[in-house]
Amino acid sequence: MAESGYVAALAGRRSIAVHQFPVPEIEDDGILLGIGLSGVCGSDLHRYQEIGVGLDLAVPVVMGHEISGRILKLGRRANEVMNADSPLREGDRVVVYAQRPCGHCRW
Repeated sequence: MAESGYVAALAGRRSIAVHQFPVPEIEDDGILLGIGLSGVCGSDLHRYQEIGVGLDLAVPVVMGHEISGRILKLGRRANEVMNADSPLREGDRVVVYAQRPCGHCRW
């Protein structure tokens, strides 16, 4: 597996640039995804337009939480904590559900 990868990230107000990042190690309960597609939602648009004006974030910021991709590496306990219809395997194509409700409040 590659030691680094490239991502288009928010570099400043209304500025996107390609950055190289190291591929992270995953925890036993983690999953490493190779991102295939990412959606752009309203929160991404606000970050793009407002960073440095009304929004203080360290850059570069990797945006996009509406994603799909392929599992590149699966932690040995990942299936114990993931909410999937069936056990996940390396190579599986997945869509990530970006919300994780607490199950306690009405939201």
